Amino acid sequence: MSESVSQIPSGLRYYFGQEAKLRREIEATVMEVFDAHGYEEIATPTIDYYALFERGMGRHEAEKAFKFSDANANLLALRPDVTSTVARAAATIFSDAPRPLRFCYAASVFRQTPASHAQWRRENFQVGSELIGSNTITADIESLTITAEILEKLGLKERACITLNSSEIFNGIAENLKLNETVRQELRMLMDLRAADDLEKFLRDYASAQEAEDFAELVRLSGKEETLKSARKVINNERSVKALDYLENLWCELEKKNLVSLFEFDFSDVAGLDYYTGLTFKTYIEGVGNRVGSGGRYDNLLENFGKAESAIGFVFDLDLLSAVSKKKNNGQQTTDNGQVLTFALAKGRLQETVLELFSKSGIHVSDKELNSRKLSITDEGGLYRFIFVKPSDVPVYVEHGIADCGVVGRDVLLETNADLLQPLDLKVGRCRIAVAAMHGFDAKKNLGAKKNLGMLHVATKHPQIAAKHFGTKGVPVEIIQLSGSVEIAPVLGLADCIVDLVETGRTLEENGLEIVEVIAESTARLVVNRVSYQLKTKAISELITNIKTAETRP
Repeated sequence: MSESVSQIPSGLRYYFGQEAKLRREIEATVMEVFDAHGYEEIATPTIDYYALFERGMGRHEAEKAFKFSDANANLLALRPDVTSTVARAAATIFSDAPRPLRFCYAASVFRQTPASHAQWRRENFQVGSELIGSNTITADIESLTITAEILEKLGLKERACITLNSSEIFNGIAENLKLNETVRQELRMLMDLRAADDLEKFLRDYASAQEAEDFAELVRLSGKEETLKSARKVINNERSVKALDYLENLWCELEKKNLVSLFEFDFSDVAGLDYYTGLTFKTYIEGVGNRVGSGGRYDNLLENFGKAESAIGFVFDLDLLSAVSKKKNNGQQTTDNGQVLTFALAKGRLQETVLELFSKSGIHVSDKELNSRKLSITDEGGLYRFIFVKPSDVPVYVEHGIADCGVVGRDVLLETNADLLQPLDLKVGRCRIAVAAMHGFDAKKNLGAKKNLGMLHVATKHPQIAAKHFGTKGVPVEIIQLSGSVEIAPVLGLADCIVDLVETGRTLEENGLEIVEVIAESTARLVVNRVSYQLKTKAISELITNIKTAETRP
């Protein structure tokens, strides 16, 4: 049998035996909950016009679809999203049906997502619902109540957290700061990463130093009523305040239903599809590294199909629900009650500096443990576990949720494109990611879009950073990936230049090289798994506070 037939394409897999049976049981349980609330099942086409998803999801998200042409030259796509197809049905087939419409579905979606360290799948099986034709707080509460009921029916409610936000809070802030679309997206990215230090620097161009500092601290917060009160102290534009008022009313309704123990506010949660217009919410469960569900209000979407209507919907990822249920059934859930934090630390020059900073923060590890050959040790207080890995493996352990937190250089994060929160710049391990070449190399001539050198040959240990940098500049390059001693490549004629980390520049100088362009600054960052941040909020917040206090000590 040929290799192309015997192997499965990346991002796809088989399900069989007990795992397949568990998936069917979970799907049946979820669909039974929807049925009990009056939701009618709908099955939409697996293949549809690509233009439908462009109109429904926005061009950026739709580009992730698998596209192809039929015999009549129509551009089609494997379904990357169910909501767009349901919205079209509501505006056409069900245009005259009484409102509100309640639909539920169980279907696969297909997306060409970039390979990442955790949860990389090109086919995802989703179970979800859409409530169309009602813009009341009652409709929002209905969706949240059903989400909570599903978790309870699956026996996952005790280790879950549902975060609440409103897209109007971010929209009001961006509008108040008069940000153009490019700057707006940069603000969104920094907020989503919880990169408070970078966010504070960014905001100083648009607000006072104190306002920038206060807002940066806000994105680190995730909690209950106290988080809402903190937001009111910082956010004062009319549009955002109106959204905060709505969330407060929503919280009161959840209190009446005795559901607030399951919910928290998270105002840094600003990533997602552009069609969200109000309430957004995401579901996290201990045991998997990614969120298992998400949803929100999309009142403008149906207008794209000819009829403006309010709507709210949410979806669960069946693959992740299955994974966490399997762990639960096998007794693999942790029993630390959110108190113990697991850290992934890079072995090498950064390790000693980071452990010294942690010691100032009140986290002490005995000399006996440090001097052992163990790759997993615990602090003297029993609240922190450290695992020592290669620098490039730190994002892997944290993104999978094996470690709650990690410390790694920004260069590694840029190279791996890991989906991790970055709440704190530790300001140690400072270096530059730079382009370097032999003395006499004409950077202006050879690194510009109209360079005369032809194909530029670049040697590096950081191929993703190099490719993105030169691609942005429009410079055609051949990336030559090396494992070490890249400085010798231009000397021996293997490359025209290199992309490497530069701390002092001494190695470059001794080999006849010099920096011709700085791509970015790199320092060690505290990174946190997204699920851990929600489920171990108190422990992580205390850690960040202690580290920031320690940084000010001599």
